[in-house]
Amino acid sequence: CRGAHKRGIKVLFDPMISAWDKKVLEQGKWKADEARAKKLHARETVMMNTPDMVTWDTSCHLEFCAKQFGVPREKMRVLLTGTDETVFKPVEGALEDVKGGPFRVLYHGAYLPLHGTEYIVEAARMTEQEGIQWDFLGWGAYKAATEAKAAGISNIRFLDKVPYVDVPKVITAHDVVLGVFGTTEKASRVIGNKVYECMACARPTINEFCTGYPPEAKDCKAIKFVPPGDPKAIADAVRAYRDDWAHRDEYFAAARSFFEQHLSMRVIKDQLKSILDATLGEG
Repeated sequence: CRGAHKRGIKVLFDPMISAWDKKVLEQGKWKADEARAKKLHARETVMMNTPDMVTWDTSCHLEFCAKQFGVPREKMRVLLTGTDETVFKPVEGALEDVKGGPFRVLYHGAYLPLHGTEYIVEAARMTEQEGIQWDFLGWGAYKAATEAKAAGISNIRFLDKVPYVDVPKVITAHDVVLGVFGTTEKASRVIGNKVYECMACARPTINEFCTGYPPEAKDCKAIKFVPPGDPKAIADAVRAYRDDWAHRDEYFAAARSFFEQHLSMRVIKDQLKSILDATLGEG
């Protein structure tokens, strides 16, 4: 920033995450009053305040940055994460009707604390005799703990790893895709990558609510919001989808339509143009 500002060049910074947030609030590895945590907080305060503009993936993270690091709100904008739309898109014919087959639910991700996979396992346990199949795809630090919790539950499967480009095939082989359910502070501030990905693939989702979602999300047929850390609410949301699955094509269409209108790269490009104009003092 110093080098750019000496030359009259504006700096736009997209930190994606705060390392202090991750270590102290999300993972709990450091205590906020530890010297190393204080040092990191001071460093990030400088990092966040020095650029001309800072972007965050949700309005919740923007407010967090304003509160924790004292960055003026007028120096920040929301820039959605998005997904690779050349990879994540509807796959025709991927979900076949199997007479008497189970209703298929998918979690895919990196088993982060904010995902709350332990609550998904408990939701699966509650529906063990109800013809609902719960599949897990991915890897990460908490996978082994999730597998241990799922031991003996007959309607849970851990799927084999697939290439990144084949993840849409797995998504579209399921009826509903799960998002984020953790009770950490960060969980309440995110729109998970899996939400972008499943809706791009025309699949409905279940998530805990984040005020960073577009306002229209509350009225979207293909999104069901549940409280954080609530297995029964997750199970009930899955049952609600299943019980109305005669209209599944409407749910699929609603998911893709919401993605195109509110989460797609077209929307993000417009956001970025507005952010660049604001940073440069144009428009």
